[in-house]
Amino acid sequence: MPAPTKGTILPLEDKPRKRCRKWRVRKRTGRNPATGNYSERNRIVCGTYSDAEEELEKLNAEVADMRIQPKKKGITVEELFNEYYAHRVASGEVREKTLESDRSAKKAYCPLIGKALASDVTHQMIDAATARIIDGGTKHSTVSGYFAKMKLAFDYGKKEGYCADNPFLQAKKPKSDTEERVAPTEQQVATLAKALTPDDPFHAGIALEMMAGLRVGEAVKANRGDVSLLEEAMLVRGTKTKKSWGTIPICRDLTRFLAAYFDWQDGQLQGHGLSPADDTPIVADELGRRISKARLQAWWRANRERLGLPDARSHDLRHGWANVLLRRRVPIEVISALMRHSNTKITEAVYLHQDLDFMREPLEAVSILEDAWDVPEC
Repeated sequence: MPAPTKGTILPLEDKPRKRCRKWRVRKRTGRNPATGNYSERNRIVCGTYSDAEEELEKLNAEVADMRIQPKKKGITVEELFNEYYAHRVASGEVREKTLESDRSAKKAYCPLIGKALASDVTHQMIDAATARIIDGGTKHSTVSGYFAKMKLAFDYGKKEGYCADNPFLQAKKPKSDTEERVAPTEQQVATLAKALTPDDPFHAGIALEMMAGLRVGEAVKANRGDVSLLEEAMLVRGTKTKKSWGTIPICRDLTRFLAAYFDWQDGQLQGHGLSPADDTPIVADELGRRISKARLQAWWRANRERLGLPDARSHDLRHGWANVLLRRRVPIEVISALMRHSNTKITEAVYLHQDLDFMREPLEAVSILEDAWDVPEC
């Protein structure tokens, strides 16, 4: 008789249940993550149907306690990661920047757990390794990225049968951000915009973040040829997802700022016998050499208090731009497109909850009870 949730008892004799004395007890063990195949366990029982039911209960208990063993043994964490990395390269679908992050994750974790067998790694070992990396001075957000890379490598290892489970699922994921996110208000954005001058490459990078919503990495990757001052648009070389790469309109304030900045940059380059070109970085030194993301972030940390935003990270300037758009009643679908989010749910989750004053304004015009209650004003 079929019993899908507990297993199956099949009669092996062509007799009524009360007279049948031979049964096959069958229980599916589920999908084997090492092979991708579905398997089951069978047992022959000689006796009454009640005997077959008892045997099925035992079989259920055995399957519940059963641990599927990996089909391949003896591979270390470092060997597993090398194979995973080679698989990623061979696919041709992974960008070099992402592969560079993979290598960084290996460099962080493998000196600590790389010699251990992949099948023997426990979440306690991972927790200890993560703590040591953080204690070494690596930022929590960076370690969180390394952790995610190693988790993917073990997902691959589980699929290939090198380990029965992924220990990173039970390990403590490091917090991706230990600094509280403080999105600048519209007034703070306006004050900062007035403080920016078009004769400083660092100011140009901040302007791209604050008045176009670019990520820090996108700001430093931007070239002069990406900007069309006439059309008031620019190509953003996205650093996060496929949708983050595309052309967006830019506001008139940013257009005017960049026009003045390009004039100043032309003079700087020409003073060194150089000419601007389409591939000249916007955020560049006097010789046209690209200023790195780390340098731009360091500059911001050193100057943010003077600029009136002592607690804001460089990335928070992007959030400030989105809040400006939100308070100007720009539709959430448009904000999502300008911020180049993969979908509007991300935009809503990140921004709609951040501005209580914006959400409170419409409530001030709502009065249901009018003067029904004579309550003195506070």
